[in-house]
Amino acid sequence: MRLFDPDFAEAFLAAIRNLLPLAGASCYAVDEQGNPIWHRLSGMPLAQLRDYRRRFHMTDPFHPARHDGDTQTVIAADQAYRSIDPRPYQEGFLRGHGFCDEIELFFRDSGGRIVAGVGLFRDDRIGMFRAADFAMLRRTMPLLQLAVGDRFNQAKPEMSWESSGLIKALTRREREVTALLVRGLSNKEISEQCDVSISTVKAHLVSIFEKTSAASRADLTAKLLMAGREAAATDEREMPRPPCSIAQSAWEPVRGRSLSRRAC
Repeated sequence: MRLFDPDFAEAFLAAIRNLLPLAGASCYAVDEQGNPIWHRLSGMPLAQLRDYRRRFHMTDPFHPARHDGDTQTVIAADQAYRSIDPRPYQEGFLRGHGFCDEIELFFRDSGGRIVAGVGLFRDDRIGMFRAADFAMLRRTMPLLQLAVGDRFNQAKPEMSWESSGLIKALTRREREVTALLVRGLSNKEISEQCDVSISTVKAHLVSIFEKTSAASRADLTAKLLMAGREAAATDEREMPRPPCSIAQSAWEPVRGRSLSRRAC
């Protein structure tokens, strides 16, 4: 799933930050288990993301997996805090990093599954989010959803190698590293995204090259793109055709979600 490449992510966050005053913002994709992955930050240090992954991932009231069963797109703190005791996250993460309030924006595919999110943060200097801010975001969300939805639809054929036989032997972490490699990230960037050392990334790459019989990063990318085209062609041939009167979303049921212990 490739929703946010670096250029798109930065432009997307810049557009949102032009809508209203923010102390920081982050955007991310959401994997099939409902976990946020591939974060991109604006006005927030990378150390804050690492702190979130290590200590606050499981207590996050805004975690996508906690909201995949509803239909809301703009999640305010009072709504998020109903699902879990907010104090560890609120006092440890938000206040610990100088923030006083948060809003989460969720973007869904045609089946209703959350595929991307944006976290918006304010500090005491700017003040809490107000009713007018929520109203403006709710009015703007259809346009933002259109932008992300278009990105999601474009990415599906390109990333269909994820269901191809080429990577069946790869572990979950190796698949995550592979997905970042295909996006063109360097070893250093992959290590930052996955919160592992560069030497660990290199070890994963050696294993990936062995299992896929790839000679280099370029060779692996070429193999994956070819596998993606073949998988997309197969899916197209085998996909059942719904009657014209049935909505597309009926053919894409929402799957169950669970919180994993770790997000890349």
